[in-house]
Amino acid sequence: MRLLRSRLLLISCAALALLLLPLVCLNVFYFWAGGVNAGDFQIQLVGDFGFYRNNAREQGISGPSRVSRGDDNGTTPTWIFGQIGYIGWNDQIIVCQLLGPNNTLATEIATGGTGESWWVIDVRKETCAGPLKADEARAICREHGLQFDRLKHHSEYRPR
Repeated sequence: MRLLRSRLLLISCAALALLLLPLVCLNVFYFWAGGVNAGDFQIQLVGDFGFYRNNAREQGISGPSRVSRGDDNGTTPTWIFGQIGYIGWNDQIIVCQLLGPNNTLATEIATGGTGESWWVIDVRKETCAGPLKADEARAICREHGLQFDRLKHHSEYRPR
């Protein structure tokens, strides 16, 4: 009888562990993907351009459809997508730092393998330049009256 109770207890514990395992895995994935309050915020930048954050690793800058220019076959309004670090804008340009693994080989070559690149959208002309080195982005910012040294990390724009 004692052996039967200990086996039932063992089976019950194993069944409970199997039931809780998916919940534990889901929580681990949730925090890995960005944690509490990590996702789904958007801010208007300038004109028809906006910034959005899906999670800690996926952010983007969306803008007017580029169908009229023939870019992207009109499939997406996203101009820049990846892990965005710093961002800033005024009525003329939007500048952002794109980080890490979403960069292409061209980005790695253009930036000397630093793993980061800078991108500038000319709001008036609706053109995008990049990948750029930090010094190139700084010069474009200076030319358009945006203080490069005052750019903020995208998370600082999160609505409170």
